[in-house]
Amino acid sequence: MFHAVTTAHDLVTSNDELVASLEGIECILLEALFKNYTGDLRQSWLAARRAVTIAQMLGLDRGIAPVSLSGFSIDPDDMWFRIVQFDRYIALMLGLPQSSVQDTFATHQSLERCSPLERMLRLCCVACVIAGCFRRDAASVLGITELDLVH
Repeated sequence: MFHAVTTAHDLVTSNDELVASLEGIECILLEALFKNYTGDLRQSWLAARRAVTIAQMLGLDRGIAPVSLSGFSIDPDDMWFRIVQFDRYIALMLGLPQSSVQDTFATHQSLERCSPLERMLRLCCVACVIAGCFRRDAASVLGITELDLVH
């Protein structure tokens, strides 16, 4: 299995011309998931960041449907959510910053089209950002308190 993934990485996901499509982004995400499941979290994070960067370059974060090599019609909002969801998960696991704090996939209009389970997943993804803000605020308050004690 490792040989197949290495071959796919060498021939497909490292070729910028092939990954500049929905299928290419999907291949990068599959590689990131594989690396995650094998315990190689740092390589998984790098692949996830690459998927985020290419998706942003193609306008997926703005709801633009990029070119599909196979002719499939994939909802750009759903694809962007899946990319951000995985990026936030792997960033949380490694204690690294998230790549995007945009929550365009959790607007009222996009949530209306979702099933209840999908709504919950999207709102949980937004809660991750909120929790990060609270952690930052708590850390800054703690830092101020420590400065007060020194003086």
